[in-house]
Amino acid sequence: MNHGFWLNFRHACRRLRKVPGFCLGVILLLGISIGGTTAISTASYQLFFKKLPYAQPEQLVEFSSIAHAMGGFNLGISPAMMEELQQTGSFGELAAFEEIDALQDTDGETWQHAALSDNLTGMLSVAPLLGRSFNRDDTLTNAPVAMLSESSWRNRFGSSTDILGKKIQLQERLVTVIGVMPGYFVLPSPGVELWTPLVFAPEQLSAENINQFIGLDVIGRLPPDSNAEIAMQQLQAFYAEDARLAPMVEITGLELSVKPLQEAWAANHQQVLTILTIAIFLVLLAAALNLAGLWMGRTLGRSHELAVQTALGGSRWIALQFFSIEYLLLGIAGLALSLLVSPMILGWLSALNVLDNELPIQVSIGFTGVFFAVAFLFLSALPVLLAVWWQSSQVQRYSASRLVTGGKATNTAGNRSRNTLIVAQLAMAMSLLVTVTLLLQSWRALLNEDLGFDSQRLVMAQIGGGQDGLDISDINDQSADTRAGLKMLAAINQLHSIPGVDQASFTSIAPFSSSETLSTYSLPDAPDVEYGGRTRQVGINFFDTLNVPILAGQPFGQQHLSEGSNAVIVDQEFVRRHFADENVIGRLIQYDTPEQPGGIYEIVGVSTTVKHARPDEEPEQPTIYFPAQLPYRSAHALVATSLPPASLVDQVRTVLQTQLGEENVGQVSSLQNLVRRTLREREPQLILLTVFGCITVLLAAVGIYALLGYAVKQRTAEFGVRLAVGADRWRIRQLVLNSGLRLLGPGIILGIIGALAGGTLIRDQLYSVDIMHPGSWAAVAGFLVLIVLLAGLWPSEQAARTAPTEALRYE
Repeated sequence: MNHGFWLNFRHACRRLRKVPGFCLGVILLLGISIGGTTAISTASYQLFFKKLPYAQPEQLVEFSSIAHAMGGFNLGISPAMMEELQQTGSFGELAAFEEIDALQDTDGETWQHAALSDNLTGMLSVAPLLGRSFNRDDTLTNAPVAMLSESSWRNRFGSSTDILGKKIQLQERLVTVIGVMPGYFVLPSPGVELWTPLVFAPEQLSAENINQFIGLDVIGRLPPDSNAEIAMQQLQAFYAEDARLAPMVEITGLELSVKPLQEAWAANHQQVLTILTIAIFLVLLAAALNLAGLWMGRTLGRSHELAVQTALGGSRWIALQFFSIEYLLLGIAGLALSLLVSPMILGWLSALNVLDNELPIQVSIGFTGVFFAVAFLFLSALPVLLAVWWQSSQVQRYSASRLVTGGKATNTAGNRSRNTLIVAQLAMAMSLLVTVTLLLQSWRALLNEDLGFDSQRLVMAQIGGGQDGLDISDINDQSADTRAGLKMLAAINQLHSIPGVDQASFTSIAPFSSSETLSTYSLPDAPDVEYGGRTRQVGINFFDTLNVPILAGQPFGQQHLSEGSNAVIVDQEFVRRHFADENVIGRLIQYDTPEQPGGIYEIVGVSTTVKHARPDEEPEQPTIYFPAQLPYRSAHALVATSLPPASLVDQVRTVLQTQLGEENVGQVSSLQNLVRRTLREREPQLILLTVFGCITVLLAAVGIYALLGYAVKQRTAEFGVRLAVGADRWRIRQLVLNSGLRLLGPGIILGIIGALAGGTLIRDQLYSVDIMHPGSWAAVAGFLVLIVLLAGLWPSEQAARTAPTEALRYE
């Protein structure tokens, strides 16, 4: 047997050397499909299934507070709330850390810095590589100490063991290095280089400041008899009737939450990676089916040789061993290519923001990736080996006829097997393409959604609020705020000098600027009942600049800027909530400002409801607009133009920077770009699914081409006879194309089932598009018809050019 194996091995090598194009195609097909599957599967495993590198990670949870009225923004946990929860003893041990900020040392080098509570490393059971971690004394005394990450220790200090005790001047503070943390400790993200103790001011820990959320990340280790679900129920019950949180609940829709730590960190990736994992498995399966078809063709090509072996007493195991060796040789090369490709694909996923590089969970191709790649190679071999086994069985069954005809006898059973493979590939292609088309329709619907204003003609610029403030020394005899406002207004008016600018205005918060202001108000009829709403201070031409329709009453005018004028404009959502769509012009609302506590304001107009954060957002809060003569401290300038907005971005930035200074001009962008930014989380998924769908279609097209090409060779004699007796060449082409089109029906039927399953999986991501969207289904079916016709074009042309004399040669 060993001698036979090496004989087949040498024979397989000789035959593969004769077909370099075939070998290259198989290696590329295996390398890319296995590489993509390995990358996505590795990411899914490490994010969702691989245990965190901490002691008893199943007991670790994240405490958070979600502001639903602010688009689901995570406010974290306030220091006072963390202190209070720690004292109850019901939630185990709690620790906290702050997000990364950048600090500079005396050499001008930037350090990525974060602050940790003193008990965090102990709670996670993470021991330093060198030195010690923070202790309670460091926090109580606000000690000037620091810990280094392993990467900064190696890169900045060459892994020097003398690092302990080294002093680093960070801006206003001189810190002493007391320890080096291991490489897997990357809280809050892999980019952190240095940690200092997290210290709170006494007033931050005071019970009355429990609602002062500062974005603090709090994690805890629950008691053994608890879990995240129990802890969340206890947490919500603990603060259910707490008057200190009632205003936040009313204004922001605050909800306290407890989640398993790994789930909380990876939650944003779950849906997209689930969809991509299924999609890439379909691509791998399509590739495996295509390879099975190719090896069935190679088996049929050796029919005469296999028939001779059968006649001499050989078994199908001989053929299976030979073709297994062929596949193994090419598979090893494909495996090596996949291990080169998969890290590149991970990098591509990170570049597309499918994977978040800032997560504390690091994703990389290691031993797990190699294991997945080998497993996928063997999985892809199964259809090939089954196809070879089946085809060899058919050759044995018809061995006598094969010997008589020199291996050219028709094997309809083999054709049926290859047809089945093509039908499966068409079904998978349709499933992916329908899913992609539905997502594309949803994406376009979101881009074209009515936002309540004209985003197509607007440029937004963030102004004011620079670190050193505006230089207002050239404006005298006014308060500092007024002088700053006058300077910003002058800069906004200067924007009119830019060719193509039609109008310019300002607002405290611009739509889609990733900023928000929520306040409370009441109605005079019930002054003790407070409501939450968005508040905006706007220039009097704000509504004209944004082209926001005024549905009732009037827009702001100069008369509304006069002293004693308390005019406001409310949106449709305000009217719907409080006045059931009645006429509200002249109605009053009560709103407190520092300048005017208990102020009474008169509604002079009703505007359409403007979407502020996402094109698909439902009205969560009403909006109240106040007229402002000047911007206040920081604002957003808005420019309406008849030109493409993107062409004015640089000019708007230049004018504002000239007038206000670079440090007082923040983001400048077209509004349409800001709207698209809210959809960026959908774009990577759409791009990848489109790529996977196209690859699957290409594989199906190659399979159809190979199938029809082989069928033409099988039917050469038939076509020669037909042409000899006067058949039309177009009729011959039609016969070949019909062979491919006949496979389309079963493929579409199976594809409909797969597409319905895919549509159910992405239902939550669809906007204004139904799963059974007829246009999407018709477009995909028409596209597949076109692909089948194109794939069969050359084989049909070959059949039509068959010379009648070929019939005599085959008889």
